Amino acid sequence: MSIETIIYNDGDYVLSRAYDVLDGDELSDMLFTLIDKSKKGILKHGYKFMFDLRDIDSFNIDRPDISRIFQINLTYGQKRGNTRTAMLLGSESGRELVELHKTLSVASKIPVEIFESQQSAYDWLGIDPETITEV
Repeated sequence: MSIETIIYNDGDYVLSRAYDVLDGDELSDMLFTLIDKSKKGILKHGYKFMFDLRDIDSFNIDRPDISRIFQINLTYGQKRGNTRTAMLLGSESGRELVELHKTLSVASKIPVEIFESQQSAYDWLGIDPETITEV
């Protein structure tokens, strides 16, 4: 699997890192895992989410994958509360796809921003990196 997810600060902050090739099925699986953890109370309502895509070599995501991800966000996104999503990009690779995700997330009322710097993402999420503790 090319996505690793770690929960921090008692479920208030989630970091997912993607490596190599990001596949649409893996991305959907990750989203459903986060939804399941939210339902079980492992993640706090309105948790902060950082998705680090800086180590992606390529994206294997097609139109049906985008539709499925949009439907997941639209169906379950509003139930997560004011979950802010910071997307980290290391290059222009995938920017168009991430920009599309940001645009589609507006309908789900999920604030999404794109960053090149992890510190900028922390600032936007309101996270002090010095206080991060793993669950």
